[in-house]
Formats: sequence, structure tokens, C-alpha cells
Amino acid sequence: MNRQQLKSFLRGNAVSMLGVGVLGVMNYLIRRLLSLNLSSTDFGFFYSAFAVIMLILVFLDLGLGQSTTILLSKSFADNDSRRSNIIYTISLLFRAFLAVTVFVIMELASPYLAEYYFNYSKGKWVLSIMLLLTVTQTLESVFQSVLKARKDFLTIQVLSNVKAALILVGIYMGIRFLNIGYGAFCFVIASILIVFSGFIITKSLGVKLSSIKKIPRVEINRLCSFSSWIAISTAGLSIMYYMDTVCLTWLKGLESVALYNIALPIMQIVQGFFIFPAIFTPYVAEMWHHENYIGVKRSCLTGSLIMLLTLPVFLLIGLRFGPDIISILFDKKYVGAAPAVTILWCGMVFFSIASLNINALNSGYNQRMVAVMVVSCVIVNLILNIIFIPLFGVAGAALATTATYLIMAAGSIISLMFIFKRRQT
Repeated sequence: MNRQQLKSFLRGNAVSMLGVGVLGVMNYLIRRLLSLNLSSTDFGFFYSAFAVIMLILVFLDLGLGQSTTILLSKSFADNDSRRSNIIYTISLLFRAFLAVTVFVIMELASPYLAEYYFNYSKGKWVLSIMLLLTVTQTLESVFQSVLKARKDFLTIQVLSNVKAALILVGIYMGIRFLNIGYGAFCFVIASILIVFSGFIITKSLGVKLSSIKKIPRVEINRLCSFSSWIAISTAGLSIMYYMDTVCLTWLKGLESVALYNIALPIMQIVQGFFIFPAIFTPYVAEMWHHENYIGVKRSCLTGSLIMLLTLPVFLLIGLRFGPDIISILFDKKYVGAAPAVTILWCGMVFFSIASLNINALNSGYNQRMVAVMVVSCVIVNLILNIIFIPLFGVAGAALATTATYLIMAAGSIISLMFIFKRRQT
């Protein structure tokens, strides 16, 4: 990075770190209100259903989220507004059409999911409401791709925090008659409001919808080709993120899911310290674009080392204060989640290192290598979940995820070193 890029990166990192920290606190408060006012079964169902929806969103992404950010970053660097509008239009229209189609299919299947997968027949109508998120959050991600490419991380964090605040206020105001249906309604309404806001903000930045007739077929082919391998890797990363919850639902039941979702928001609060892998994408895309391989290598290794140095700190804090943290933030009845918190903190470090290097690899047109590595890790993650969850329960799910992230972090660094060696010879 040059000096101007470094200043912009550090400023974006500071803004995003603060924003994600605040977001983590609000997500914790949302889960705390739900966990203390819903039964364990209702709470477990809510977040198990949420995990399923997130997995659906992964496949709806098709790699277009990250690829749109990367291609827009390069077109913005060239000041090519026409091409920027074309990329944005293709991404928005294609993903919106796909999201609506999948939403209709899932609505038809929702009664059977509630009855036979969740084993919770009274959750049918709640799941129907939550499935609206497949459409709204797909649109949210399109606008986020534009803002990331513009390096407008402040707006991204403002929108994310406003959304969480709307959900939190809605749940708090309805605490007297709180049920999982009302909670789902709060999530959906907040997402709809953010979609409208994102559309207005994107338009104000000069990124507009192009006429479909004026979109060259070569641009559609280019975006789809670039996205194909990224789709596999981003899907794999998200599958691993939610695999533990899905496997817990399958192997242990909703009570275990409820306990695990006590550990997750605590992890997410701390995750605010590791926001810069996402911020790094538009900068590393520009460095690859200008063939600054030394800058890419130096940035990746420095970022990975900084994150790795935090590992012993999180490990010691979790081992010493894990039960106390859960008792203070939630309730003593949830202290059984303490080992999972400590393990997930370690996993978060490895996941952040892997994300940083994977974003760099994808930005340098090494999507196929990343896809192969991530798919391999997904298979390993599933096997480890099946082995560890019956043995260790909630802690086993966290252990399986952390072990997979460690393998992925090591694989991403080795892959980068191979690429740098090949391009510098």
C-alpha cells in the first residue's frame, strides 16, 4: 500500500472496528432479551431457523457479493462509471430474481421443514415470516458490495448498527407480549427499511441501474465467470460458519442450539477486533490491478501475524473468566457454554487470518485454488462435527469449527506463498 492507501485503510479499519464492536453489543442484547423471555426450545428454534436461512443466502450469493466488490473496485480505480453501473445492474437484477424464486420455493417447503427437520410443528408460520429475509438480505448485500468498493465503511457500519438498533428497540418495546413470531417480525421489518435506505444511498453515490438493453453480453459473461469459483469458496466459508448449529439441531436438538447461541454473541462482540479482512478487499484488489505483488505479500503477512499474536490473550481470558462472563452477560444457567466461548474465540482468530488471505487470493484471480481449499475444509468440518458433537456436545461443535479454521488459515498462507513465488519468477 502507498501512504494514502494506508491512511485510508487505517481510517476504515478504525471506523469499522468501532462499528462492529457496537454491533456486537447490540446483537448480544437482542439475544439476551430473547433468551430470557422465550423458552429454551423457542430460542433454539429461532436461531436454528436463522442458521438455515443464512445457508440459503450463501447459495443465493453465487459469489456475486465478493466478485461485485472486486470488479467495482477496479472500475472505480479506472473512473469507469459506465462499467460500474453495468456491474451493479447485473448483480442487483440477477440476485433479486433468484432470491424471489427461492423464497417462493422455500415458502412451499416450510411446513415440512418445521415438522420433519426442526421437529417443531408450531413454528411453521414463524418460519414463513423469517423466510422473507432471503429476499431482503440478498438486496442488502448488493448495496454493501457497492459501498465496500467505494471504501465507504462508515456508511456500511451505520446501516448495520441502525438495523440492529431497530430490531433491539422493536423487541424491547414488545417485551410484554414477546414470542418468536414477534421477534421474526422485528428482524424482517428492520431489513426492509435498510434495503430502501441502501438503494437511496447507492443512487446518491452515482451508481445507478443501467438499461438492460445496453448491457453488453460480454460483461454478463465476465461477471459470471469471475463469480463461479468465488461462489464455491464463499458458500463453503458460510457453510462452515453455520454448520455447527445445523449439526447440533440434527444430532443434539434445540436445547443444545440454545446453549450454543449463548456463546456465539460473545464471540461476535470480540470479532470487532478483526474487521480488517473485509476492509482489505478493495485495497488488495487495487494492488493486484497495479501488479504490486510485494505490497500484497507484505500486507497479508503483517495482518496475519498481528491477528495471530492475539490468540494467547483470548485463550487465557476464556479459560480464566469464561463462566464469569456468561453469568454477567446472560445467566448462571448458561455457564455450560463457557468452554465453547473459549474455543470459538480461538477459532475466530484463525478464521480472520484465513479470510484475509482468501480475499487476497480471490482478488488476484486465484479463485479456483481457493474453492478447492474451502471445499476440502467443508468436508473436514462436517466429519469433525459428526465425530465431536456426540462426544462433547456444544464444546464439540466449537472444537470442530476451530480445528477447520486452523487448517484453512494454514492452507491460505501456503497458497499465497506459492502464488507470490510463481509470479515473481
